[in-house]
Amino acid sequence: MFVTGGDYKGFKTGYKIIFSFPSSQILIIVIFLTALSQSILGYVLGKNVQNIFVLYAIIVLASILLYAMTRQILNFKRFLGLILSLLLLTSPFLFSTNNPIILSPAGLLLLGIIAYLFSSPNASLPFFLASAFIPLATGNYIAVSVDVIIVLVILLLLNRVDQRIIRVAGVSGIDFLRTFFLYILADIKNPLEDYLKKISVVRTIPIHIFDFISTRDGRVIGRIVVSDIHPGPLREVGSSTLPQLVMNSKTPTLYLKGPSTHSENLASSENLDKILALIETHDQTLFHGSCLFIKTNRTETMAITSLIFGENVPALVFLDPLVPLEDMPYRLQLELESKGIILVDNHSTISKKYDIILPESSEYFNTLKEVLNTLIDLPRFSHKNNPILKASFKKINYSDGREVSQGGINVAFLDNGEKSVSIVAIDGNNMNIRFKSALFHELKSLVDTPLITTTDTHVYSGRFTGIEYIPVGSSNSDSLREIIIKGVNEASQKLEPVNVTYRVVAVKDYFISGEMLDKISKETEKNIRDGFTIFALIILELFLFSLLPF
Repeated sequence: MFVTGGDYKGFKTGYKIIFSFPSSQILIIVIFLTALSQSILGYVLGKNVQNIFVLYAIIVLASILLYAMTRQILNFKRFLGLILSLLLLTSPFLFSTNNPIILSPAGLLLLGIIAYLFSSPNASLPFFLASAFIPLATGNYIAVSVDVIIVLVILLLLNRVDQRIIRVAGVSGIDFLRTFFLYILADIKNPLEDYLKKISVVRTIPIHIFDFISTRDGRVIGRIVVSDIHPGPLREVGSSTLPQLVMNSKTPTLYLKGPSTHSENLASSENLDKILALIETHDQTLFHGSCLFIKTNRTETMAITSLIFGENVPALVFLDPLVPLEDMPYRLQLELESKGIILVDNHSTISKKYDIILPESSEYFNTLKEVLNTLIDLPRFSHKNNPILKASFKKINYSDGREVSQGGINVAFLDNGEKSVSIVAIDGNNMNIRFKSALFHELKSLVDTPLITTTDTHVYSGRFTGIEYIPVGSSNSDSLREIIIKGVNEASQKLEPVNVTYRVVAVKDYFISGEMLDKISKETEKNIRDGFTIFALIILELFLFSLLPF
């Protein structure tokens, strides 16, 4: 039975909430203009402008205290952004009360929640206590009661956020949020990776390496790496940067994704350099192949291209989705690896509405079974009278910082004298379906069998406001196609006879539990809803306090 992955909807929803403030200079100008316009309008309406200034002073002083407590996360720009947020938060209620100072407790509640999440529960106490003290100082005990009740409800909700994750994964939900914020906002990843180890299991996952060795001088002219380690979970955490490290090797190297999901994410990045060193160490004593057969098959949803190098080297089989599909499960690789077949998930077709790995009854699962049935009896060939393999590799140093990551684009061109195949490996996460189609048709004029893949890098996950990631070819598609076509054309003109060797790097390490991730993601959806409830409570306090007489 296949082990399928979750859709991680909770995490994807979290990505959409991520945003960034404009520059500090812009924030200072907007803060000044906001405060000035509020003060002028208050004066025109006959409000006590002095009380408005006191409200500003409370907001600034409390924000300075929070800034001092959480400087690792709350840098100067975010400090200014927080002040502006508090000014805007109180604006709708500023002129509906006779005493604007009474609006400050709601702002203090927000600061207390941030202190709770960014630092510790104890750090939130000064803000929560101050939020009750201000209405107490005015003698309005109804307001004090309202504030205390809202604080207690907020604390209960924060505790529920924590307990949900403890219940399903045995680790603190608040700690997860804190380490996540520390990484996303301060680029400190060790606490997050230490947390991820707590929801991980020790496993051994292979990386398959095909070295192409010149028969002229014995040097490795290029390398194809098929990694069953999934390049996630996000940005530079875990195994996310493995593709770009491999793609930037001194020897031109294609990083190809084996069938794998977030269950095959490394929890920590600490051993990536060691893994890279093993990949780059070639063993000259290995058995090798020196020929190339190209076999193609097709199911309703998958184009299958098999590259067969001879009896002693596993067949390299590319699974190219014809419809938008997501990660294929690692179990599929295990089913065929023992039969001398190494699978590549091209991971190169997506649209706004795409399928994910679904339960056993899904159309996707049936697709995987079709792949198994198609490849189970893949023919093998002997070395005698086999066509000679020629190859060339090309490194294209290109990254746009949005769709194509720092690994750039690497190309392999293989030829057996009768047919040719090009493999384009792009360090990106999935591919725009229209871009892929256009690129494929252009490549067909240069090569018999074009193969287009992405590394499934997660380096850009959540880096852009409101989205999870940007598929390759979503923008600048014409220029990107030109770059790739030029690279493939150059590679086709530098072919030389090669032998192929195959070896495996077995990586034993902490791999994130997909089951735990799925459970945490589902609870995260509920926690996000509680977050909106907490924000609604702050708005409720502002509304109620603006109506109460002071």
